[in-house]
Amino acid sequence: MEEKLKEMTYGQAAIFGILLAAIYYFLAYDSGSSKELQLQNLTKQVQTKKLEIRKAKRAIASAKKFEKLAKQTGGLLEKVIQYLPNDMTPVEAKKMIAKEAQVVGISFSNISAKLLDEEVYDFVREIEIGARFKGEFNQMMNFLSDLTGIGKIIVVKKLQMSPITSLKSSSGPLIDMNLELRAFYFSTEEKKKDGGV
Repeated sequence: MEEKLKEMTYGQAAIFGILLAAIYYFLAYDSGSSKELQLQNLTKQVQTKKLEIRKAKRAIASAKKFEKLAKQTGGLLEKVIQYLPNDMTPVEAKKMIAKEAQVVGISFSNISAKLLDEEVYDFVREIEIGARFKGEFNQMMNFLSDLTGIGKIIVVKKLQMSPITSLKSSSGPLIDMNLELRAFYFSTEEKKKDGGV
């Protein structure tokens, strides 16, 4: 073997060296790109796990807060929770108000409901409801009274009544009422905080 190497010319040696380098490059050389790809995937997995850990820690902290509050208030908190429906939608809130208006016989228009972005407290969200009603004064009072008996936490934020002079009823004057309400519900969805976490 040594003799054959000595007999090689510089050109043959160069070709032999290039051939050995090509074989090494295609069979054994690793530029690290596969390792970089693995590292990127592992980094993404670590970030995902960190997010899951943060969510779990927040849920544990909220549960501890809730437990502490429940101990402080005794049975009062359980009573309040009975009046907070789980994950109420604006559509359900509109239907609830419309049903109560129909029961007392007043007409309604422009019922709108939207979910407010801010949480009132941990897990408690608000739905803003706006509506316009027409009917007799006693019907309006019955409607407002019936709202207190539906077993939900509903707060009147704005109430404006004015008589409709052009229309009269046999039992009294007709009233035009603009009403703004807030309905509260217990939200089970995870609210994003801390930069999208």
